Amino acid sequence: MREELRRVTDRLMKLPHVVGVDIDAPSGRDRIRVFVDSRFAAAEQPPEERIPETIEGYPVDIVESGPLTAEEGNDDGRSAEERG
Repeated sequence: MREELRRVTDRLMKLPHVVGVDIDAPSGRDRIRVFVDSRFAAAEQPPEERIPETIEGYPVDIVESGPLTAEEGNDDGRSAEERG
């Protein structure tokens, strides 16, 4: 799943409103979470700017997070899971 996430993150981060991408496995089933700075109606977005419902067979959840900023001292590029 991490390899799939790497392949799609750059593409997703170029979309309007997208501020982050992560993996979630709430019940043992992997999902891709796409964090947006604000909710918006998909119908209002041009097709090429819409976040897909699935990516490489994985369901996508859209989470309104507001703007994200890096925490000081937390910029080594590893996820919280990888840091332990």
